Amino acid sequence: MSSAVRGGATRGQAWFCTTGLPSDVVFEVQDMSFHLHKFPLMSKSRKIHRMVMEHEAEQPAGQRRRRRRRRRGSEGSNAGEEGDEQTEIEEAEEEEEDEEEEEEGQAFCIAFPDFPGGPGTFETAAKFCYGVRVELTAWNVAPLRCAAEYLEMTEEHAEDNLAARAEAFLEQAVLRHPGEATKALKSCEELLPHAEELGIVGRCVEAIAARSSAASRSWFDDLAVLGLHMYKRVMAAMAARADVRTEARESCLVSYARGTIPGLSRSMRRRLASAPVSSEVEQRDLLEAVVASLPADKCSGRVVTAKFLFALLRTAHILRASDAACAALERKAATQLEHATLEDVLIPSYSGATETLYDVDCVERVVLFFEQLQLRRAITGTLLSSAGAGATQTRLHLHRYQQPRPAAMAARHSADAGGGRGEAAWRSTATQDSQVLRLDMDSMRNRVQDLERECSSMRRAIKKIDGRSAAASPRHSDAGDDDAASADGSSRPANWRSRYGCKFSTQVCDSHARNVVASRASRMGMSP
Repeated sequence: MSSAVRGGATRGQAWFCTTGLPSDVVFEVQDMSFHLHKFPLMSKSRKIHRMVMEHEAEQPAGQRRRRRRRRRGSEGSNAGEEGDEQTEIEEAEEEEEDEEEEEEGQAFCIAFPDFPGGPGTFETAAKFCYGVRVELTAWNVAPLRCAAEYLEMTEEHAEDNLAARAEAFLEQAVLRHPGEATKALKSCEELLPHAEELGIVGRCVEAIAARSSAASRSWFDDLAVLGLHMYKRVMAAMAARADVRTEARESCLVSYARGTIPGLSRSMRRRLASAPVSSEVEQRDLLEAVVASLPADKCSGRVVTAKFLFALLRTAHILRASDAACAALERKAATQLEHATLEDVLIPSYSGATETLYDVDCVERVVLFFEQLQLRRAITGTLLSSAGAGATQTRLHLHRYQQPRPAAMAARHSADAGGGRGEAAWRSTATQDSQVLRLDMDSMRNRVQDLERECSSMRRAIKKIDGRSAAASPRHSDAGDDDAASADGSSRPANWRSRYGCKFSTQVCDSHARNVVASRASRMGMSP
C-alpha cells in the first residue's frame, strides 16, 4: 500500500490521496475534507479502527443483499420463462442497491472538529499512516505528538508508531537545546490543553530554564515569538532555579522586550519578523510584565543598561502604563543614572496638562531617587567603617588580655597537676566572660569621657561668650534699654542675644548634674 502512495492533491477545501483507488472514508477537520482509505489508517490508529468497525456494525445492508441472492438462487431452478423476466427485474433492483451502497460508502464521514494542530497536522499524520516519510522539526513535533495521542497511534496498536517517534525526537533533538525548545513551546500555544496534559509545555519550560546559562546567547532572540503567558512561565522557572545566573535572566528579559515592544529607543526601530504585531493594550501588558520581571536589587548594568531602562520609561509614558509600573521604572532608572546620557533622560511630555516639551517632573523624581540612594550608600559606608574600626579595637583588646600571665599560668599549672580539669575549664570560661565584660566597660568608659570632654568645651565656649557680653555693655534689667541703645547709633554693641534673635537664656549641660542648669550670666541678664 505504501509503495502506491505518491502524495495527495488538494481541490478547493478537499484533499485526495492519489493512489488510484477510490476513497472509502472522508475525514472532516475544521473546514477541510480528506478523502482517504480506511485500511491504512485503521492499521495505525486505534481510534479510527474502532470508529470504522462501529460504523460497519450499524450498516448490515450488504449482509441482507447476500441472503436475498442466495434465496433467489434456490428458488430459480423451479422457475420458467416467467421466472427469467422476474430475475431481470431483480437484477436491475440489485444494481440500484449497489449504486445506493456505493453512495452510502462514499458518504461515510468522520468529523474531528477539535483535532489538535488543525488540517495541516492531520495531513501529516495521514501521510505517516500511508507510509510516507515524515520529517520532524521543532515546530511540528508537538502538534504531531498531540495528534498521535488523539488518534491513539501508540505502540500498543502498532510498532514504530507516530507517538513513539515524536516522543523520541522531542527528547533527543528538541529539549537539549533551549532555542529548539522555545520553538516547540511556541507551537504549544495553540495545542492547549492537549500539550499541557502530555507534559510538553512543562518539559519545554524546564529545558529552557535549565540550559539558559550554559548555552550561547544566540537563542535569546527566539523568546520574542512567545506569548505573554508562556514568557511568564519561562521567567518564573528561571527565577526558581538557583543555577541560573542573573545575567542570563536579564538577557532573556531584554531580548524579549526589544522583540515585542516597538520603539524602545530612537535607534531600535526594527522588530523581529517573527514577533506578532500586538495592540496597544497588549503592548501595555507586555511592558508591565517586563517591568515585573526586573530583578529586585540593582541590575548588573552590562545587560540592563541605563539606555534600556530610560527607553522602557519613555515607552511606559507613551502607552500610559500604570502608576505602579512607572514608579518602579523610575526607581530602576535612578540606579543607573550615573551611566545615562542627556539623550536618555530627555523624556518627551505626553500630557496635555503641562506646557513643557519634556517631562521635567519625571526627571526630577529620578534625580531625587538617585540622591536618596547616594545618601543611603554614604550612611552605610560610614557605619561599616565604624563597625570595622570597633571590631579591630576589640580584637586588639582581646589579644592583650589573652596574653599569658605568670600568676594565671601558675594557677592553671597547679590545677592541672591536681587533676581538676573541670575546675580549670570553668575558670577558663569565667576568665573569658570577665574579659568580654571588661572590654565592654572600657568601651563605655571611653565613650563617657568623650562626652564629658565635649560638654566641657561647650561650657567653656558659652562662658566666654557671656563674659564678653557682660564686659562690653552694662547690665540692664529691661531688654528695651538694649534695643534703644543700639537704635541711637552709639558705639556700644547691643546684647548678643537680641543681635542674633535669641529669646531664651543659655543653658549649661553638666554631665555630673541631674538637671540642666542655667548659667549665672544668663540668669542675671534675663532677671526682671
